[in-house]
Amino acid sequence: DLSPSELLRKEALKVEIESSLRPRCIWLEEEDEKLLRLAKEHGKRWTFISKFFIDRPPSSLMNRYRLLIDRESRGPWQPFEVEVLKELGRGRGPDEIDNWDEIQQKLPISRPLFLIKQKYVYSLNPAIKFGRWTEEESQRLRDLIEIHGENDMSKIATLMGSRTKRQCLERWRWQLKFAAKGRYSRDEDAKIIEAINKYGPNFAVIAKVIGSDRTARHISQHYRSILSPVVDRSPWTFEEKDAVYKACLE
Repeated sequence: DLSPSELLRKEALKVEIESSLRPRCIWLEEEDEKLLRLAKEHGKRWTFISKFFIDRPPSSLMNRYRLLIDRESRGPWQPFEVEVLKELGRGRGPDEIDNWDEIQQKLPISRPLFLIKQKYVYSLNPAIKFGRWTEEESQRLRDLIEIHGENDMSKIATLMGSRTKRQCLERWRWQLKFAAKGRYSRDEDAKIIEAINKYGPNFAVIAKVIGSDRTARHISQHYRSILSPVVDRSPWTFEEKDAVYKACLE
């Protein structure tokens, strides 16, 4: 049986298919619990287990399961780990490194080799620029997509020269493709809330069904900081203000 949140996902999936959307769907705690339970009951039969989920392919289930049972080696990287990896890389490009096994052994937390290489390529590659995009870069990305389209980000990244395929894709899809900004109207807020009640917090779908010129990321940030029912909108207490002040001093 599907839970209420999964029923919302099912409705959102219809929009995804009709509109050829590829949204990011946050894993819910109930999904994690179901995945662990089904893997225990049926083993690692990911294709079979995928039948019990909405829009979770076998590969996604396998990767999520591995993360759940081994969070230390597959979870988020700690700053000290990244620093050690950077030192071991010695400013070399990924293709110049010929001692990946040695690097793996010297890292403070044991991680699969493919994840180590992935982290280096997407976070430490000296040929790639990280951090905030300049307006010149953003405009070049717009120009390249206007010429070559948005379906071959590998080519776009090669022509950019200093950004990865993932960076170009995320910059375009989540920030530049639609660029409406400014204060949200009451009508927009009402449409967002109505759509979330029908489709759940799937913001690519939300942006599509309400016909917004804002990006899915903008709508997500607005909802989570302003509209979400879990946000405490009561006046700040003295203790809260004091805690924020002390945190800023640190």
